[in-house]
Amino acid sequence: MSRIPSHSDPPSSRGLASRRTIAGAWLVLVLIVTLVPVDPVVDPAAVPMGFQCLFCGDRGLADGILNLLFFLPFGFLLGGRGNNGRVMAAAFLLSLGIELAQTVLVGRYPTAGDVVFNTLGAGLGSILWSRRAHWLLPSVGRGPGRSLSYAAVAGLVTLGFGLLLRPHHTAADYWGQWTADLGYLDAYDGSVVSADLSGIPVPSARFPDDVDARGALSRDFQLRVSAIAGTPPSRIAPILSIYDGDRIEIVLLGAQGTDLVWRERTWAKVWRLDQPDLRLPGALEGVDKGDPLRLAVARQGRGRCLEIQEDRSCGLGSRAGRTWSLLLHPEGMSATASRAADALWLFLLVLPLGFWSERPRHLVVGVVIFAATLVAATVATRLLLPSWVGWLAVACGALAGWLLRNTLVGRRPNGNA
Repeated sequence: MSRIPSHSDPPSSRGLASRRTIAGAWLVLVLIVTLVPVDPVVDPAAVPMGFQCLFCGDRGLADGILNLLFFLPFGFLLGGRGNNGRVMAAAFLLSLGIELAQTVLVGRYPTAGDVVFNTLGAGLGSILWSRRAHWLLPSVGRGPGRSLSYAAVAGLVTLGFGLLLRPHHTAADYWGQWTADLGYLDAYDGSVVSADLSGIPVPSARFPDDVDARGALSRDFQLRVSAIAGTPPSRIAPILSIYDGDRIEIVLLGAQGTDLVWRERTWAKVWRLDQPDLRLPGALEGVDKGDPLRLAVARQGRGRCLEIQEDRSCGLGSRAGRTWSLLLHPEGMSATASRAADALWLFLLVLPLGFWSERPRHLVVGVVIFAATLVAATVATRLLLPSWVGWLAVACGALAGWLLRNTLVGRRPNGNA
């Protein structure tokens, strides 16, 4: 029988060719992301401690997880039965080559940790491909166990996010800083006239031994600053900050453009993850250089208040959909972009819930369980509930997963919708 081009190829061969094509495109993306020079990082805490480090810099765990996830599609697309070792070897050599190339690129810091996590990511992707029939394809006749368990786990992920955003203040001696020029942040060209923390004067020097600044920050507090406005900085510029004797940032009140920015050290930083900041977008609009500037930050129970020129906004905090920010929170990300990322994260987080729900009632119960864990996370931590856009993203993600499941089940030989 004569061979008909392409259409007579076994489906597995055509699928393998498609996966290799996509893997090639992904490889191009990897090379672009990793081999383009960037502005050098001069924050000492962010610079790796040498090539041999595994968790490098003050966000080393976040970078490790991102490196693992970055190479996971590479392994998933090239994986196959008995192919895991070869995929990991290819990923190791590719990652090692990238790190060697980064030794001559501006702003790049090659580390052994990148090689390790890239290789592990590719290996995990290959394993996931080899077991795709177990987890990727929707099950039929297995009951609601998988979907309901996933709903609970997804909610617990959000709870963990909230716990990581609890404040963490080091035990070292504390130093107040007025418009400090730290090198890795912009310098604010205004000036501070006075500052106090719940009635305690904040000096532009080390706190006296008899002043418990750490204790003041551990309770509900109010930080007030009287200043002279400067030029709106393009990057975050500290107006008032408190660092400890080991040069670890404890709190920072600053500006970026016309945004008022507040950062406070959390447990996420202890675990070398990233964290979101709190902002009042456009709060400094209409404030000209040389104008008097009155700023305040207050912790009141679960929420935060930011104040400028006696205009106070309270109830500020991170919403339950901002879990993604533990891995990467770009400096200066707009409020609109942050809300869009929150909605996308919630959509993707509940997509598997709908995909693994065999019956409509399983889907409904799973969404209720997930919503209940979100509410519980906000009660147990300082998280805020998702906005209406976030709840809509949850509903749409669950529905999209359900529709995708029924589409795939309908195409399986013995499937039933």
